[in-house]
Amino acid sequence: MNLSLIKKQSAFTLVEVLVVMLIVVALASVTLDFTKDFAFQARYEVTQDRYEKLKRAIIGRPGTLINGQPDISGFVADMGRLPLNIHELLVENYCDDDYRISDNTPDSTGIVGATGTTPDSWCTTETGTPGGGWVLQGTNWDGPYLTIQKPDYKPNAFSDGWGNEASSNVFTDHNYGWEVEYWDASNTVTTTAADYAHMIIQSKGKNGVINTTDTGYDKDFPLAGAMPSIRQIDWQIDLNGFPLRLLASSVAGTCSAPAPTDPATCATVGGSWAAGSCSGETITTPNDCILLNGVWSGSCSGYSISSSTACGQVTGIWSGPGTCLSPITPLTKLACLSAGETWTSSSTNDLCLKIIDQTDASYNSSTSQSVIEDGTSQVIQFPYTSPTYVTPGENIGILFTDAGCTGPNTYDSSHAKNICIDTNNDPDFTSNCAAKGGLFIDDGTEKFCRNIIGNTCTDITGTNLGGTEHPSISVMLIPHSILPTVTW
Repeated sequence: MNLSLIKKQSAFTLVEVLVVMLIVVALASVTLDFTKDFAFQARYEVTQDRYEKLKRAIIGRPGTLINGQPDISGFVADMGRLPLNIHELLVENYCDDDYRISDNTPDSTGIVGATGTTPDSWCTTETGTPGGGWVLQGTNWDGPYLTIQKPDYKPNAFSDGWGNEASSNVFTDHNYGWEVEYWDASNTVTTTAADYAHMIIQSKGKNGVINTTDTGYDKDFPLAGAMPSIRQIDWQIDLNGFPLRLLASSVAGTCSAPAPTDPATCATVGGSWAAGSCSGETITTPNDCILLNGVWSGSCSGYSISSSTACGQVTGIWSGPGTCLSPITPLTKLACLSAGETWTSSSTNDLCLKIIDQTDASYNSSTSQSVIEDGTSQVIQFPYTSPTYVTPGENIGILFTDAGCTGPNTYDSSHAKNICIDTNNDPDFTSNCAAKGGLFIDDGTEKFCRNIIGNTCTDITGTNLGGTEHPSISVMLIPHSILPTVTW
């Protein structure tokens, strides 16, 4: 008998197919969720990166050293204030409110916005109607402080990683979708620019809404508890207690050097020798006494020393025209001791310290501080009204000495200063500025002299700024650091 093999046919049952499909769907879902989370994480990291770029654009990186010096840079280092909005980090002049620049092509003067003849006409509404105001930031602006790929008037010119943009898809609100808020020094929300001490910058998260109850990637960044983004101590320093080291200070004092003690020297300096007696002999005139090698006991009155020759004849130290320091009154401890005399210290003189901020030429002056002029090294601290804040960076310190430090302050034209402070009431300011090598600026809202050395300002007064002016000292103020001790 022939046996034939019968091949049994087999296939997947419907149940098996359904199981396989469920497995495939599950795997696809896991992959999709993973891909989605990966994309969300990437957007979150972009938000973090742009947030840090905003902070660096405003305050630099003061905690980072470059060539041994802190990296003090950014908007506040140039302008001496916090930006009013993020848009100020991108352009020097701009349209306020919800207006945009109508033409992004610079005109012949280099100003962006060529439509119309006045700045206000460069700001247009959605329908092209001129309006709004043209904001001038001033010549200290040295941006842009951020790098962008889109025109600055676009609502997403510098948005967060989620693509949140300005409240309108046509106009920018100057913050490009970031939430920006300001606090004053008492941590109270304020809209008064002069009171801005802290700045809060937040991304609204994936859902584009500021909400403290959001979860996951919808959370705002940074969270409310991490605010403010920029604190007052990040960009300002309190001057209260500013220390000054005086090396062998001897500005004030008296010397025991006597007046001329013989008739010849008295006559040399134009004095009148009073009658006296001669030791060892009965002599009634100074000349006869001297001829007999006697010592005439008398006094010299009415003398004056008005030339270097006369000063030298009495073994004096001549210090410039019209002054003889010795033997009548040596004015420094060194000169007094060199003449073999005794120096008596005096504490009648006070010192005042004035700080001129290079960013905006504002100044802060301390109340007077007594200093004992005993010829020894010492450190004094100036009692500024606390808190007295200035912007970090190079500032100019000007020292004054006077009893009580009172009276008007008139700058010596030979003294080197960086920026003149007030120009509105000085009729000679424009010519003085040019004569001293400065650049006179009149932008319609303020007038000042930029990059000036030695300009004269006669209209500046202060209650504690009288007395002798001393050379400026360049001071580097570093955020989060103690005040430097200036050696003078």
